[in-house]
Amino acid sequence: MKLTIKPNGVTELPQDWIDSLPNWGACDNAMFDIMEWNKVNCDRFAAIQYLVDIGYAEREDLESEDDYTLTQRVLWIALLDCRENKSTEWYMGL
Repeated sequence: MKLTIKPNGVTELPQDWIDSLPNWGACDNAMFDIMEWNKVNCDRFAAIQYLVDIGYAEREDLESEDDYTLTQRVLWIALLDCRENKSTEWYMGL
């Protein structure tokens, strides 16, 4: 499946991705599987801005990360938000 996380727009996330995250503990394996078996992307500059805006990390730290890692971080937050809100729609507001 190909998925583009939309800045300033709603992204529909598959329910099975949301359900695949464990309820506790590390979710590294689930995120690895989602990222490996699907083509997920997010604009690099939008990902950095979003992560800075929510206080995830400092811009300087994020700018040294590769696109894959930035996308994975944004997707992880999106999936957790969807689980919490009992929805498959996620809005990446900038």
